[in-house]
Amino acid sequence: MKNRITPVILGIFLSISMLAQQKPTQVKRDCNVMELLEESIQKDPSIKQRMIDMEANAQKRALKMKNLQGKIVGNVIQIPVVVHVLHTNSTNNISTAQIQSQLDVLNADFRRTNSDRTNKWSQAADSQIEFYLAKVDPNGNPTSGITRKRVSKSTWNLSLGDGDDLKKSSEGGVNPWNTAEYLNMWIVDNLIRNTPTGTATILGFAQFPWDTDASTDGVVMSDQYFGTTGTARAPFDGGRTTTHEVGHYFGLRHIWGDGACGVDDGISDTPESDAPNYGCSAGHTSCGSEDMVQNYMDYSDDSCMNLFTQGQKNVMRSFLEAGGARRTLALSDKTETGGGSTTDPTPVTYCGSKGNRSSFEWIDNVELGGIRNRTASNGGYGDFTSQVGTLQRGASSSMIVSAGFSGQAYTEFWSVWIDFNQNGTFEGSERVVFGSSSSANNLSATVNVPSSARLGRTRMRVSMKYNAEQTPCETFADGEVEDYTVNITTTGGSSRVDADAARALGNETAQTFAAFPNPADTFVEVRLTNVDASLASYKIINTVGQTVQSGSLDASQQINVSNLTLGIYILEVNDGQKSFMTKLVKE
Repeated sequence: MKNRITPVILGIFLSISMLAQQKPTQVKRDCNVMELLEESIQKDPSIKQRMIDMEANAQKRALKMKNLQGKIVGNVIQIPVVVHVLHTNSTNNISTAQIQSQLDVLNADFRRTNSDRTNKWSQAADSQIEFYLAKVDPNGNPTSGITRKRVSKSTWNLSLGDGDDLKKSSEGGVNPWNTAEYLNMWIVDNLIRNTPTGTATILGFAQFPWDTDASTDGVVMSDQYFGTTGTARAPFDGGRTTTHEVGHYFGLRHIWGDGACGVDDGISDTPESDAPNYGCSAGHTSCGSEDMVQNYMDYSDDSCMNLFTQGQKNVMRSFLEAGGARRTLALSDKTETGGGSTTDPTPVTYCGSKGNRSSFEWIDNVELGGIRNRTASNGGYGDFTSQVGTLQRGASSSMIVSAGFSGQAYTEFWSVWIDFNQNGTFEGSERVVFGSSSSANNLSATVNVPSSARLGRTRMRVSMKYNAEQTPCETFADGEVEDYTVNITTTGGSSRVDADAARALGNETAQTFAAFPNPADTFVEVRLTNVDASLASYKIINTVGQTVQSGSLDASQQINVSNLTLGIYILEVNDGQKSFMTKLVKE
């Protein structure tokens, strides 16, 4: 249409626009846009001025793009999409296949690869915009890009405020994901609006970029008009309702400008028209020229629509380019590499690891990224994967661990693994903490998350083994293992730990037990490192299991063996908790 914007336009556009097509059994109807406009302006009078300013800016940008004489401007923009399914039964809890069919239609329509495209209108254009189900949710977790919620309401009445309510968990709907980074789509069973003669069926509606209410931003469709399979219903089973609404979402008006001849949509290469077209009125003329009934922004049946124009492309992309109202969406990385997955990630399983005995020592504190878990002994293994810590990819975080002891503090070896590539294996490169200490105090360490770490939730294993270094899949004699979940995100982790008050985890010498000389004649001297010898006792056992000598270690830690007969014995020393044994030869 001619690029002529009149004051009348301000009276017929609003922040929420609707594709007011008919079900086959209904008569034609209008959008009741004047009533909607008054409601919108009453709620937020600033919408009118923002619309004027944004459209003026969009026109300037579109003109600049036009003057580039058809050169490609920028690269293909990938839009992360999250689809919120609000269902009341198994039928309208639409399938993943139906959702993906809609994404396929969007990509074909916006890239002009749709099979029903024709050469009738030379200004038809590839918008270089693509849509993918999000791979990463707002918390950095892997996602299918689909949420599902069973709701009590099957019909949502826009006249009663249900259009906003369905986007609010507090009102029975679903809150949007961050609208700066995701195109949110809500799918419900039925949408209606009150009119003077009854109720009208609404196929879908969208929020224009000049409405800055982030809590409601996105598009809404009834499931019968979404995608090409499942519950999709003819003649609106081609996915074009969503194409139309996403056009509004990117700043496009209806093709006829929502007015008679002289009222314009602000785009120079769309012929002027006086009213919406229904069905497929190919060849229909108005305002002195043929109507572009094949345009996605008319009210034609799905099978009749097949194009956006170059001018419409320029307007949509102007909102996605630098300075545009939807720029952050264009920069969003929530599709990761594009081609968003429609299924949840395959679960992985992990090897087992535990301590057979944790009565003398156990893990009693773990702190990292929001995890603060203080426990007593868990029998050698604790499953705390329900506790989630958040770590930033490519950054460092402080971690605190500590051991609990029933009495004597022993030398404990610590290792922490995080499965950064989420393949179900704790690899050597994924050990982020290691060291040893005989302290019962808090010990601090630094966890470095590589920039190559996969985003989302994964397993962390914390292992504490008495007196020796461990492997991630080991069952050992004394100590404990605990498993947690960590969430790798692109932004900051959570809850700093007080590492300044903790001693750094070091590398202490392992506890040793030795008896010498061996063979012995008169005396055996015992050396037991990191143990208070005054608490220790001993016994000497012969080859048939009889205790032939016992007592307490004296200050010299010497045992008189002069009365033993020649032969081989077992020397067992107990430090008050644990027993240490070695072979003793009497000569």
